[in-house]
Amino acid sequence: MHFILPHEHITDNIPVPQPNDTRVNLHEIAEHTAIALRFSGLGKNQQFIQQQKILEQYCRANKISTETIAYQARYNPPWTLPFLRRHEIIFKILD
Repeated sequence: MHFILPHEHITDNIPVPQPNDTRVNLHEIAEHTAIALRFSGLGKNQQFIQQQKILEQYCRANKISTETIAYQARYNPPWTLPFLRRHEIIFKILD
């Protein structure tokens, strides 16, 4: 699970919450550019696979070089109606 905070919101005035469980680790991820495809629905694995293929085809057609690993993003609690849920498939763009 990832929680992302944009760099412009990170200041010395905002403390980084420290986990109280030793199984939880904090990792800083270097700033990068990404491409994402937003979709709705239940967010089942098959749906992410379909959306990943669509985004891969788009990147190939537009000569956008990406990492081969896609990230899945889910933004809503499970009680949200499927048509209102927001999901994204995300690829890091290579320079």
